[in-house]
Amino acid sequence: LGDTAAATRDGTEVVGALGPIGDSWGMAHAEAMLGGIATAEHRYDDAARALARAADESATMGFLGQAALHRASLARIQQRLGDPAAVASYEEAIRDATSIGDGRLTATSRLNLARLLRGAGQGTEALDAAVALDVPILLHEGWVGGGFDTLGIDRATSYAAGHAMSHPF
Repeated sequence: LGDTAAATRDGTEVVGALGPIGDSWGMAHAEAMLGGIATAEHRYDDAARALARAADESATMGFLGQAALHRASLARIQQRLGDPAAVASYEEAIRDATSIGDGRLTATSRLNLARLLRGAGQGTEALDAAVALDVPILLHEGWVGGGFDTLGIDRATSYAAGHAMSHPF
């Protein structure tokens, strides 16, 4: 446990074994694992490459939920690196998560994109909208699955009115 060097070595060996046999499902998971290990080791360039491969492989297989999850992770790494491609990665994660009805990942990705844009001096309206619409979805007790209609707009609006200005972004 915690031996990232061994995990990297073993994960790289797995990728090497899966590539020649064309196991796309295994490759997507192995690349995501390598991306997670690289992130833990603060090797963000390696993490970004591995997560991009995992997301692309997942999308190619038609697993858009998995692709969206890997793309959202990639976007966070790109954001750490100051890579402007983070915006497109968040947008793609949002599109894929929305297409399969994953409200939680959609809301999280929209919120992270809005925070990125606000940090870059753009999109304060996007952050206000994300706080008004997405934060209540993420915080609502009992929210499970991918339902977007769990909260009414009135509740989201009243939440935002009470908390938007004090939210720690």
